[in-house]
Amino acid sequence: MGSVCAFAQAAAEYGSVTSKAAAAAAKAKPLAPSLTPPAQPPSAHLPVQSAEAAAVANCRALKERAGPDAAKLSLRSVPDHAQVWIDTLFVGATPLELAVAPGTHQLEMRGVGMESARQKVELLPKQSLQVTVSLKPYYRNKISLR
Repeated sequence: MGSVCAFAQAAAEYGSVTSKAAAAAAKAKPLAPSLTPPAQPPSAHLPVQSAEAAAVANCRALKERAGPDAAKLSLRSVPDHAQVWIDTLFVGATPLELAVAPGTHQLEMRGVGMESARQKVELLPKQSLQVTVSLKPYYRNKISLR
């Protein structure tokens, strides 16, 4: 009987402590974060661009850097509509024709549900190069159960 009473006493004390803590927490006022306005005016922030707008801007920048000796890069993928990055810049989706500076460029293509494909391309001045990449699906098209 003594252990039952001790258990009941402990439970009552625990309940008293937790209810007091809950009451104190309910009375506490939440801390408000101190907000400091930005040092620059809002017009100094960069606007958010859509993927298409970013691709157009990046293609334009690649063409401007290419100059008069620009190489022509024709990009295809199987299946079509793979996203394309040149030197880490998003430039659009396949099929795609680009003017780029001669030299070495890192090419990456990504398709939805497909593995990424990366390769380096070497371009000479005024060279035309066609690159076709076959993207492999992450998963098999067929599943056989045995």
